[in-house]
Amino acid sequence: MRATLLLIFLLSVHLTYAQTTVIRVLDCETKTTLPGAHIGVFNLSKHPIKTLVTNTSGEVEIHKKDFHPLDSIILVNHYIGYETDTQTVDFSSSTVEINLNKSAVYLGEMVVTGQHSANSAEKSVHTIKVIDRKKIESMQAVNLRDVLTNEMNIQISQDNVLGSGMSMQGISGQNVKIMIDGVPVIGRLDGNIDVSQINLNDVERIEIVEGPMAVNYGTDALAGTINIITKKTIDHKVQASVNTYAEQVGTFNTTANVGLKHKKHTFLLSGGRNYFDGWSPEDGKWFNYFEKGIADSSRVSDWNPKEQFFGRLNWNMNFKKIQVQLQSGYFYEKITNKGAPRPPRYISTFDDKYQTHRIDQSVNFHQTKKRLEWNVLAGYNYFRRHKNTYVTDLTTLDQELSNTASDQDTSTFQQAMSRGNFVYQVNKEKLSVELGYDVNYQFAEGVRIESGRQEMGDYALFSTAEWKPIENLTLKPGLRITHNTAYDAPVTPSVNALYRIGKFSIRGSFAQGFRAPDLKELYFMFVDINHNIQGNQDLRAEYSNNFNASVHYQTIVKQMIIRGEISGFYNQIEDRITLAQASESGNLYHYINVGNYQTHGGKIKGSLLLEHLKLQLGFNYVGTQNIVSEDYDDVDPYSYFPEVQSSINYQIPKAKLEFSVFYKYTGKQQSYAISDDVVSTTSIDSYNMLDATVGKQIIPDLLKISAGVKNILDVQNINSSASSGGVHSSSSGSLPIAMGRIYFVNVSFSWKK
Repeated sequence: MRATLLLIFLLSVHLTYAQTTVIRVLDCETKTTLPGAHIGVFNLSKHPIKTLVTNTSGEVEIHKKDFHPLDSIILVNHYIGYETDTQTVDFSSSTVEINLNKSAVYLGEMVVTGQHSANSAEKSVHTIKVIDRKKIESMQAVNLRDVLTNEMNIQISQDNVLGSGMSMQGISGQNVKIMIDGVPVIGRLDGNIDVSQINLNDVERIEIVEGPMAVNYGTDALAGTINIITKKTIDHKVQASVNTYAEQVGTFNTTANVGLKHKKHTFLLSGGRNYFDGWSPEDGKWFNYFEKGIADSSRVSDWNPKEQFFGRLNWNMNFKKIQVQLQSGYFYEKITNKGAPRPPRYISTFDDKYQTHRIDQSVNFHQTKKRLEWNVLAGYNYFRRHKNTYVTDLTTLDQELSNTASDQDTSTFQQAMSRGNFVYQVNKEKLSVELGYDVNYQFAEGVRIESGRQEMGDYALFSTAEWKPIENLTLKPGLRITHNTAYDAPVTPSVNALYRIGKFSIRGSFAQGFRAPDLKELYFMFVDINHNIQGNQDLRAEYSNNFNASVHYQTIVKQMIIRGEISGFYNQIEDRITLAQASESGNLYHYINVGNYQTHGGKIKGSLLLEHLKLQLGFNYVGTQNIVSEDYDDVDPYSYFPEVQSSINYQIPKAKLEFSVFYKYTGKQQSYAISDDVVSTTSIDSYNMLDATVGKQIIPDLLKISAGVKNILDVQNINSSASSGGVHSSSSGSLPIAMGRIYFVNVSFSWKK
């Protein structure tokens, strides 16, 4: 009897110590195993014991005897490209399956631009580029201009009075729709939105869609759409941050953010001041702008002094299962263009001051039910720009307004809009249908607007559908019908397709886009002794045919995410609007529709993402049509220019350090001009931009310091022979690109409770 009991005891002990549990790590969606997954083993007090790695079958064995006397352990499962999972295991099962979900890093962030509902960028039918908050901070980007400078297929231009413009897919920025949370940004000067006026201190991410999005967003969304998404949630009940940024060229910026979460309400308040002292090459490279300058030609800056104040309030709440978001923003900018002393006594000068006011208001309602999801947005925008010229006495610094009427100008633009879309899931797996409306009312006031005031209404209905006729294939047709009170608006169709097979995503699209003639082009009236520029109420809308195709590849190899992309586009624009001379003699100019214009291009891009290292490299090639080639056989039909873009981001978690390098090469851009029936070549020289940043968490989650160098290669002005007055004349000069090499430092303080 004792022998039997002893045998049973020894056997039970052996079984207890020999008990083995197999841990199998799987992809939650495909159910494939994940070899090389790291599993951290902790006791119930969360103290680490050891780290295990799954074998080629995605499995690892754990033996209870190795963890005696513990009855259960905690497993923290980590695999790059997937969300970290934590589970408790008690050795009672012989096999434990752990299913990991792909993380936002692998799928791409959730996007909303042109979507039926929030979706991952990887699964979107449209190709959407996302610039997240992490990249904005690693670039130390202050405004939209800073962050777009490093993007392929986007070129930034600089006018030290009108600000920073842009082009996309070889098409000017007047054909690019820029929105903040879906509300269009107004206040185009010379056709462009000044992207240096859009600050990023409260921005969560930027979504960029290349190609027309006219079905959803109407006019201007011809070359592409940029949607800036502001922060609307916080992770803690109370959090606040203060950020200071300085450059040795005379830039001092301060911003602050405060967030409060209470029950179903979230309040976010942000604001700041950006100050720039002005810069010229002779200013030197270090901090000498506090010195008092003398009243000579050195008071004139190549880059004019600028001061900005801005603020935004967000209030987000859940009201009877409806999400409500209220937003109010304000922006003020003053640019001072100082003139050189006037002969013969050199004691007076003309100084120009440009003041811009922006007010943005919006409210958004959103609800998701079982099959129906709807979203209604209403917004109001106010833009006012003063231009005043003063006669400045350089001995007393007294100023008085110039007596010349054309030296003074005030323009006001206002917009009221509402857009709503309603998505119904006919079949959750197969078909969803979207119906929407888009109402936009604008008016402009100013002495250079015919009759002092003009208005325009735009009313549209649109519809899209997402249909999956077979597995892995999604088709998205769309149509927009528009009525405009000032011009005949075209009907705009589109069709997009996405086919996912294994690790490949293949996209193709055809879409028509259009750009409505704006109120300035229709009703502008500027006549004095030197100018005679008149609008044209008979203008037709520009419209385009666009074709896009892309192949995306993504895989995980030995804990590395590898991505690749090959894409191409073709644009054909008809009835292009431009300012042209009305006759060979005289100075009368007016806006006309001049015919067709085409661009095409392609890019190849790849990236490699490890746990703490991200590498990216891309090449882009764009061709733009030479209009004069239609009349001259010896002129090339297209001119091409290349772009190369790369970035490196490396983190050292233990040291709380992060290093980032950004590089972009913009190739030589060539075109043609005609003067006295003689064809001449015009061009913009190539240039390289290189930035580097290092950031250090001094006190984790509390104090961070970043420093670095922008424009390491010291690019300032490049040679340019630019077109003036259309294609029938040319002039040579230089084009401002940057203020030389810039050293910066940023100190960020954050607090959370």
